[in-house]
Amino acid sequence: EVFVPDNFFTIVADMHEEDKVAKKETLDLDVPETELDFYKDIYQKESDGKIIEVIERGETVNIILDRTIFYPEGGGQPSDIGIMSIDGKIYEVTYAEKLNNIVLHHIAIPKDSDKESLFATLKGYIGTEVHMAINWNRRITLARHHTGTHLVIAAARKVLGQHIWQAGAQKGLARSRIDLSHYKRITQEELNEIEKLANEYVMMNIDLDINWLSRDDAEKEYGFTLYQGGVVPGSQIRVVRIPGIDVQACAGTHLDRTGEVGPIKINKTERVQDGVERIDFSAGLAAIDSIQADKEILRESAGIFSVTNEQLPKTCDRFFSEWKAQKNEIAKLQKEIANLKVSTLADNAIEINGLKVLKEIIDGDIKELQKIATDFTDNDKADVVFIGNNDGKIVGAATKDCGVQVNGIIKEAASLLGGGGGGRPNLAQGAGPNADKMPEALDLAIELLNKN
Repeated sequence: EVFVPDNFFTIVADMHEEDKVAKKETLDLDVPETELDFYKDIYQKESDGKIIEVIERGETVNIILDRTIFYPEGGGQPSDIGIMSIDGKIYEVTYAEKLNNIVLHHIAIPKDSDKESLFATLKGYIGTEVHMAINWNRRITLARHHTGTHLVIAAARKVLGQHIWQAGAQKGLARSRIDLSHYKRITQEELNEIEKLANEYVMMNIDLDINWLSRDDAEKEYGFTLYQGGVVPGSQIRVVRIPGIDVQACAGTHLDRTGEVGPIKINKTERVQDGVERIDFSAGLAAIDSIQADKEILRESAGIFSVTNEQLPKTCDRFFSEWKAQKNEIAKLQKEIANLKVSTLADNAIEINGLKVLKEIIDGDIKELQKIATDFTDNDKADVVFIGNNDGKIVGAATKDCGVQVNGIIKEAASLLGGGGGGRPNLAQGAGPNADKMPEALDLAIELLNKN
């Protein structure tokens, strides 16, 4: 007989979590748990509550209410922000967090005040009724993205297979991301199908079924799949079910119907690590903004070539092919020019201490200078080469058996140009801003060679 513990699915889900969440900070306060009104009605924009405590934590001043409509950050969803009206004065709520089931509302310190003064003032309001109002655009945007996340995950599982498992998620205002376990890169065709299916779920306008269930009952009903977003704490868990589509234990703010999500646009996908694909998407008005931004990029790009949007791919391909051909032709011509320069320069070599030495100013970039210098020393056209250009670049080269170390010489010559240099004993380079002193720098190199 095999013993199966009551919390079997919780244990299995916990084992599959890749990133263990750090132990949360605790709060040692003798106050009742905060009543979370946003779970009763996520569309509630304003409400009243009573201040039951004011505390300082680090650099912040925090109000604790008996009840709140401010969603505290959690589950990859940022917190609500907004305002509180206390005794006729408006205070800005910049962040909300939950510790030990107590919601802390971070209050912005006014410009004409400081933390200590604000703390003392708010302490005097304990027991006072306050009026709170959330930033509604932020709330509804995050709710669209959170419900949209569940739809994209469900669509990905349908398209890619039942092995798909959420490895992480982060909701945002302009875009959100989901990390999914998958054994290979998601193709563009698969991505298009996921996007299309997620939007079909939106248009089906399905009513969400959201309930609090005991962990045992929830696991018996839905099993392992509950913990797509990770193991949630508590004996009572909030189950968000989109009938026929998806079910998860989730504490985030969700819409009443999928139709309220609005359009879903997948922006991109990337491989964040072996076996994990990240899908970046936008929902609702954020999706419209993303679509319009893409259209503007397309319009501007087509305008540069004076073609229609439809003609842009072929035009880009033609220009790119021509550019590649011209680049190859330029490289070929540069090589021919370099060979001509080398053949001309060979007659300018002089003899110093029994060594064949070339000293020249050449119209070429640093790579061309290096190529010419090494061509001379590698092919026994010269024993030592010192060449520079009109941009303040200088190069030195020497054969390995001539006994000359050019790196020290080039370093001193480059200092005359107001810069520095170095390299290997048989090949070195330098540069400086005083390009007009290149003749003196080359003369110094010859002078140092004579002393060698």
